[in-house]
Amino acid sequence: MRGRTETAVTVVQLVRFARRHSLPIPSRELECVLRSCPVLASALAEPPLPSAEAALTMSPARLAVDSAALGELWRVMTRTTGRELAAVCARVEMSNWRSLVSLACMAAGDMSSALERMVRYWPLATTAFQWSLTRGAGEVRASAQIVGDSLGAQAGVEYLVTNLIFAGRQLAVGDFAPVEICLPHRPPVSVLEAMRSTCGCEVRSRPGALEILFREEALALALRSSMAPAVSSFVTALAERGLEEAPRSGFADAVRSTIELELAGGRPSASAVADRLGVSPRTLHRRLAVDGATFRAIADVSLRERAERLLAREDITVREVASALGFADASSFHRAYVRWLGRTPRRRGP
Repeated sequence: MRGRTETAVTVVQLVRFARRHSLPIPSRELECVLRSCPVLASALAEPPLPSAEAALTMSPARLAVDSAALGELWRVMTRTTGRELAAVCARVEMSNWRSLVSLACMAAGDMSSALERMVRYWPLATTAFQWSLTRGAGEVRASAQIVGDSLGAQAGVEYLVTNLIFAGRQLAVGDFAPVEICLPHRPPVSVLEAMRSTCGCEVRSRPGALEILFREEALALALRSSMAPAVSSFVTALAERGLEEAPRSGFADAVRSTIELELAGGRPSASAVADRLGVSPRTLHRRLAVDGATFRAIADVSLRERAERLLAREDITVREVASALGFADASSFHRAYVRWLGRTPRRRGP
């Protein structure tokens, strides 16, 4: 099973930005990225080969780079050129869009549909994390559970979020901006200021999940650029094919992240998680099977880990842990815990 991956389009944009501004590009780290995606070298040639330019959109699965290698490239470049590098180079003009995710969003009818498409096709951009949407009270919240807190991982998140909102602001007819963005890590003030300037909203640091809050009226805005129906259908079909070809480990990670987000409200069902990820329950189970995983196994791991965290607290009883995890009663939780770990849960109270 492959590790987490990201689209080579990110690498192309980063390297071209560095060349345009005469910034140093660490050769050893770039070489590690190229080894994880051999066809990327032709896209970074000067001038790039026409076939490579087309491949940036047409072959997303072939252009998946290793997230760890890209994270190391981000780490070295931000340390040598400035911590705000990721937020600044994320400002990609619409005329230079190459990502299939961006093109799939352009095929939507309004910003709300574009956001839903972004969530559905996000694995074509990265399998490092997956978005889920929560609607209510005139607002829509996009959330993601981030794995890893290295400097390179933080820069990657800053790039992807800033790029996403900058693209949305170019795509919408009218003043489109989120209400706020909450990063799960604490970047320097220079990064927050760069992101605020580009995204047009408050950007703050708050431990927990990555979150972007939108108002419904902003998502009702029409798109500046509309596609002909035939082109829209072609792009959508291309994106769907990309999902089928995408590295399979990313989908299991997306399911795991979504379950962890949902656990705060109790034990989530497969249908609820599938709905969050924009697929049918049948597709969810089928894609997990291809990955050698099952929904129950992933849910059990997430439940067990959350149970152990809660049981480690001195101020909560086993009965309260069972309730927090969505079990009908303490006995049901007791049986599940024995099945997971072969021992009874450690009691903190009656």
